Amino acid sequence: MWHEALLVGAIVVVAVAYSLWALLPAAARLRVAQAAAAWGGRPGRPRWLARLTAAFERAARGKVGGCSECSAVQDAPKPPGDRPKH
Repeated sequence: MWHEALLVGAIVVVAVAYSLWALLPAAARLRVAQAAAAWGGRPGRPRWLARLTAAFERAARGKVGGCSECSAVQDAPKPPGDRPKH
């Protein structure tokens, strides 16, 4: 009987974690993933944990798209009236 309760509890925890992850803004997900990758990549941690957290970070990076720190982001073009006259 306690096996069922343990299984149901695990399913609920996973569902809540997924819901929170899906509802977080992309930038917040990336910060969480970067913190997890830094924690998992520390010396003395199991190799599988480092690989898992690194994959977690890569997946979060793929969902972010462009960001304000990206070199591809440029200022909006100036309106024609603001250009110097020749």
